Amino acid sequence: MKSEEEVVEHKQQQQGQEQQQQQQSKEEEERKCSEDMLPSLLSSSSSSSVSSEDLPNLGCCCSLGQSSCPPYGTVSVCGRRREMEDTVATEPDFLSLPCSLNGCSGASTSSSSSYHFFGVYDGHGGSQAAAYCRDRLHRVLVDEMNRHRQEETSDPEKLWEEVMTGCFLKVDEQVRRPSCGGDACSNCAGNGCDVQIPETVGSTAVVAVVGCSQIVVANCGDCRAVLSRGGRAIPLTVDHKPSRPDEFARVEAAGGQVINWDIPRILGILAMSRSIGDQFMTPFLIANPEVTCLPRHDNDECLILASDGLWDKVTNEAACDIARKCLSSRRPPRRATSNISRTSTSCEDEDDSPCGTAASLLLKVALHNGSKDNITVVVIDLKRNSSSTASMGAPPPTRTMPLPTSSTLS
Repeated sequence: MKSEEEVVEHKQQQQGQEQQQQQQSKEEEERKCSEDMLPSLLSSSSSSSVSSEDLPNLGCCCSLGQSSCPPYGTVSVCGRRREMEDTVATEPDFLSLPCSLNGCSGASTSSSSSYHFFGVYDGHGGSQAAAYCRDRLHRVLVDEMNRHRQEETSDPEKLWEEVMTGCFLKVDEQVRRPSCGGDACSNCAGNGCDVQIPETVGSTAVVAVVGCSQIVVANCGDCRAVLSRGGRAIPLTVDHKPSRPDEFARVEAAGGQVINWDIPRILGILAMSRSIGDQFMTPFLIANPEVTCLPRHDNDECLILASDGLWDKVTNEAACDIARKCLSSRRPPRRATSNISRTSTSCEDEDDSPCGTAASLLLKVALHNGSKDNITVVVIDLKRNSSSTASMGAPPPTRTMPLPTSSTLS
């Protein structure tokens, strides 16, 4: 007969295996959902079988004055961790491109429109890599675009994929480089390598570039971007985790090993399979992003970028539902010819904006559901100006939303 200790240990092992299977099933379900949805989204811009009623033609919104930065709000907290390793970047009007490269229909060759950058970086082993990405990645992206845009291409999606991949790999190379002691070198473009990042420090990243007619998202790691469109939650990224079958195979093919230490981890250490930095994990971890480029539609409601501190405790559907309700209850009517004032503000007054309120509420829900990680959330309002809103009356009164229970969200 087994002793009582052996019985208890056996039960604990069974519970651990069940929890692991549930987590893997959840990740596989989200992955399949993303794979099912993305092909139809990506092909919608060129497919002739989709009617204009299903996917309204937005035309060239640059000439309509609608290329200004959409309202957004951010929130970032340390949570129950000892150190804050998340960073966030928002750069309105960081890039201007000809309309021929941004999907605008009916645009003249001389027209151009602005793009707006949003990024969430989740550091591990320290905050240095995440801070470096926050300060430099969008600048490197501009350099890469300026270098690639000279090449003749009729495929904007391919262009963005090359630009994003080149950007992430270049930043990864810069993070891994040794310090030059403040002297100018080819790596730092004459600015001096003033920061040396330890080889055990890295960062995951999800960035979104929002234009008047398209959204480009790049992801490396387990941060996530989710689009709310027509009342549905559409994941634009798939988490890079060792439990993903393709990532598992890639890691093992590179000579690495995935060890179940509470959850699947590479060499029993890192719970993500792609990141920027982490030189000590070469070649098992890579910095190549997965890039999604899709056209904007009139039924787009909002875009949520967040670190895994949110997504580990709040589902895609729940997050989009909360953000939609918060935005619709507080969104003022907007005129078709008016410029939208930016709501990118500091954390002190961000609650005064609908997007800031939505981001803060998502943060509170994650904490309420037991998140112990750093949490960073960006909510971007994608609702367009429309002629119908110009004739609307006063916006609905602001209402206080009750905090959902964990049973409805996790």
